Amino acid sequence: MGGEIPEELISRPVLFEGLTDVWRAFWALNGRRLYSEGIPGSIPLSELKVYLELFGADFKFFDMNDTKEREEFFLLFAALDDEFMGIQLQKLKEKHDRRNDKTRN
Repeated sequence: MGGEIPEELISRPVLFEGLTDVWRAFWALNGRRLYSEGIPGSIPLSELKVYLELFGADFKFFDMNDTKEREEFFLLFAALDDEFMGIQLQKLKEKHDRRNDKTRN
């Protein structure tokens, strides 16, 4: 039962407590993302707006009635969405490159 702890668990990123509202919103809305020819687009702002109207009052770390906090939330959400899209695009590129390598051989 003992054994070593996998490196993935040791070096996993830690989500700062104040970012849990952003993290939850991002994953709740990730499925609402639009795709075009298999390429992910940003999560529509209209989806985020509805989410904030429904659940923003329940946030622990952001006051959605405060303009500056709402802006900070949006900037963090957009940065997370941009990072996600970058990772997905990189995966698509690698898949495309592998497929091209197979057809050349």
